[in-house]
Amino acid sequence: MSLALLQEIEELYRQGKFLSAYRRCEAAGGLDALTEARGRQIAGRLATRLGAPRLGQAIHWRAWRQFPDSAPLVFYVGRCWRDRKGPWEAIKFLKKQAAQMAPDDRKALSDAFAGLTSLYTQLRDFEAAERHLSRALALDDRDPWLCVTRGALLEAQDRRDEALTAYQSA
Repeated sequence: MSLALLQEIEELYRQGKFLSAYRRCEAAGGLDALTEARGRQIAGRLATRLGAPRLGQAIHWRAWRQFPDSAPLVFYVGRCWRDRKGPWEAIKFLKKQAAQMAPDDRKALSDAFAGLTSLYTQLRDFEAAERHLSRALALDDRDPWLCVTRGALLEAQDRRDEALTAYQSA
């Protein structure tokens, strides 16, 4: 699949036009036509958004086995770990991967710290969650997903008004 087509699919996904992105992908050979790490990442995300989360996870697991050095896949594989092995195993995985990432891979590091924030929020370790959210924001303070992550953290702390503000700023 061409880089231009992959970028088009990613843009449709970013706009929330998941079905349009999927149809564009189908016209080029389907989810399996997305063969590189970046393509496999978006294929798994699309499958998940369109109601096939197990397929999305399978795509991400296979992509990770094929591209174990792909930093952008770490966040999604971390979610797979959480769903299959629990939050503590996912935390260990994400911490190990974040420690091995290149410092200049700011987006992937930010995503890993956001994943850790969500996991610590789930475990109600709010101090650790805040610490990892701060690290994520220091790397990428313009990512709307971090506003959602902050909102979930605040909501878990029963800080509803602050959570709503965080969600609205996404």
